[in-house]
Amino acid sequence: MAEQPVVVATPTVLDGTVVRWYRSMAAYAHHQPSVSASRARVSVHDDEYQTLPPEWVALATDVHRRLARDPRAGVSHVVTHQHRRALGDQLTPIQAEV
Repeated sequence: MAEQPVVVATPTVLDGTVVRWYRSMAAYAHHQPSVSASRARVSVHDDEYQTLPPEWVALATDVHRRLARDPRAGVSHVVTHQHRRALGDQLTPIQAEV
């Protein structure tokens, strides 16, 4: 079974909220995002970009547009994990609402 992707929103000083997509928890642990989105841009960081799920880039583009219009816009619809504490590296999966 393939590992599930990890999507995390992080507040930053320069770019405001940055949402990053990781291929797996291992990629997150090694600080290797595949895609990121902020109010400033969408960036693809993955050398194997041809194998990225197309919906990641579409979602990143949507996040960028939302944050460009309103830096406080909600982006929780794409986030799969949250930091356990501010500026911590440990993540907790977000439970889907039923």
